[in-house]
Amino acid sequence: MSFWSDPTVEPKRQYRWILWLKGLEHWVCRKVSKPSFEITEAPIQYLNHEFYYPGRIKWQPINLTVVDPVQPDSTAVLMEILKESGYLYPTNAATTKTISKVEATRALGTVFIDQLGPGEQPGSNLHEAPVIERWYLANAWLQNAKFGELDYEAEQAVNIDLVIRFDYAELNPKRLIGGRVQTAMERAHIAVAGNTASGATSLAANTIGNIFGS
Repeated sequence: MSFWSDPTVEPKRQYRWILWLKGLEHWVCRKVSKPSFEITEAPIQYLNHEFYYPGRIKWQPINLTVVDPVQPDSTAVLMEILKESGYLYPTNAATTKTISKVEATRALGTVFIDQLGPGEQPGSNLHEAPVIERWYLANAWLQNAKFGELDYEAEQAVNIDLVIRFDYAELNPKRLIGGRVQTAMERAHIAVAGNTASGATSLAANTIGNIFGS
């Protein structure tokens, strides 16, 4: 059955998504690549032939583009993440601390990408869309940041390009959120009920971090 002949069948849409990342509001995220992987190969030669066997799986980093508003300042947020990862300016020869994985992953917090479906989540009093797909990025840390460029002839917003490295991606991680994809979202919204719209997103992000143990 084709989606154009049945109004109840609808494809996933590119613009229906939100990204959860410590310190960044949802609306500053403009574009994100979904997780991807590659399975390496081990060739075996025999006489005039070559055969291939699957090897290790390698998850590729994701690319993220965020806008840099005056407030909240995305540049300041990202530099604070770098600092919390363990980086210190070389202003003192006695400073020997370096970046560690435990600090880098804690600085970025729990990262996941929610793809949203049409309509409204059943039973929701906040008119939220249903989460139809969730990607959880395990042990994610900030690998690369490019703070854009300035141009006297341009009027566009300044964008920041990020690369996030992670160990593996898990689709719809039910073991983390109690058996349903929507559970963590629902619990976060319960926690922010009654708060002002300006503070709801940040509080929701902190609540999500507590749910996932970041």
